Amino acid sequence: MLFRSASLKKHLVLLVSSIALLLDNMLYMSIVPIANTLLENGSHLGGNGRYAILFASKAVVQLIVNPLTGHCIDTIGYTKPLFLGLLILLVTTVGFSFITNFYLLVFVRGLQGAGSALADTSAFGLIVDRYTNLDTRRRCLGIANACISFGSLIRSEDHTSELQSHSDLV
Repeated sequence: MLFRSASLKKHLVLLVSSIALLLDNMLYMSIVPIANTLLENGSHLGGNGRYAILFASKAVVQLIVNPLTGHCIDTIGYTKPLFLGLLILLVTTVGFSFITNFYLLVFVRGLQGAGSALADTSAFGLIVDRYTNLDTRRRCLGIANACISFGSLIRSEDHTSELQSHSDLV
């Protein structure tokens, strides 16, 4: 087996979980720089209404899917929901590149919420399950939470290609 040491396996769990949380929040923030361009033309909803729908779609879907994720984890374990969540996040990342209208953007943003629910809940559950020592668990959860915060701060400074690809939207 590639990872024979229990300690190495635990560190790998922490690394994968932390990266999943970091990437999830980087993707969450990736819509912020392009939102102005996407919504500047407005519509019958007005600019603020469209912003609200866009940003709330992820949160609402994530709130709905989180309890289902907990049941799913209890049934099949942590790794499959984590993998599925990361796969959904990959699909939504690619989806943001090819969006042609506002409603599709809201749909992909909602799909991102489902992926986040799966990945985040599984990542935290996996850390709690693998690290049984309370002090070590606290440190590891602190690292995972730091990755969430760090992911919210990091985003590509060069969104020129994203902005250009969405210039005809709305």
